[in-house]
Amino acid sequence: MFSFKKEDVWIGYSLKDLSKVIRVLLDNNIEYTNNKVSTLRNDENTNLRRYDETQYTITVSKRNAKEAKYLINNVLSKDV
Repeated sequence: MFSFKKEDVWIGYSLKDLSKVIRVLLDNNIEYTNNKVSTLRNDENTNLRRYDETQYTITVSKRNAKEAKYLINNVLSKDV
């Protein structure tokens, strides 16, 4: 997203990771917005859509961005 007061802290395709990111932000009282962008082209059939064809973006205020990135990295690195 293009805003001077906000920063994208996570961009991904996984619903599982998205739910983890949202949960950690909610648990730490960090306000966020999320954006969903479908990468499906106009000539493709919607019945053939796969889960990894939708991009999700989590955006927070710049003052919370550093903390949010730290928390997100911690929660997502636990799966590795």
